[in-house]
Amino acid sequence: MTNSSALTRCSASGCGTGSESWTDWRSSRSTCSGWSTWRCGTWPPRVAEFLDVADQIQELGYTSIKLHTWGDWRRDAYLCVALREHVGDGFPLAYDGSAGFDLPDAIRLGTVLTEAGYL
Repeated sequence: MTNSSALTRCSASGCGTGSESWTDWRSSRSTCSGWSTWRCGTWPPRVAEFLDVADQIQELGYTSIKLHTWGDWRRDAYLCVALREHVGDGFPLAYDGSAGFDLPDAIRLGTVLTEAGYL
């Protein structure tokens, strides 16, 4: 499977449409691990699609994932916990909130991410 097939497969299921886009790349620096980051613009959220793409990312040999989500701390927290359970504790995960939360929601989500072992 190549990067483009992973992206095409997800686009066919509804992600990456409209103004949202899928982005993934491998680090060119030898000191960094392979990193994949993506954003899915489906609504309502489809956690199963994120988990499917996580499987594809791992199959492609990436060694970590940075996640972009919807900007609703409750839905994002649910997805982040589901993704952690799906990939296991040994796979590094990071979350990019894109400065989209007020302080109380950032603290709530940050607590969940910390408990789930996100970077």
